[in-house]
Amino acid sequence: MPNHFHAIFWLSAGDPAGDPVSENNDSPPYSTDNTRVEITSAEDVVQVFKAAMTDRAQRLYDMPDAPFWQPSFHAHRVHQKKALPSLRNYIQNNPAGWSQDSLNPAVGDPSCAIIPPSISG
Repeated sequence: MPNHFHAIFWLSAGDPAGDPVSENNDSPPYSTDNTRVEITSAEDVVQVFKAAMTDRAQRLYDMPDAPFWQPSFHAHRVHQKKALPSLRNYIQNNPAGWSQDSLNPAVGDPSCAIIPPSISG
């Protein structure tokens, strides 16, 4: 759906999740203020991703102070591989529900639209 985002991040054992610079990558994780970001958890991965996408969207749409994300997110850790197929299916099929979503301006109150008109249209 255009009003939210789902992703599965796969962190393998032995990956440099606690090491901001791996041996095969000279670049530290993304930071908008050129400071080093230490990745120590899955939540840190999401935070770095959100910062990078916010910066990109604000530059792309020339909206430097526009909020891009909801103030929080719901992290769901997947502990068993057998749960992945159902999660992938949910993510793949989730956009089909947009036509019935109350935040869809075509369905509900247009003032509830999360996507600014300058971006969506």
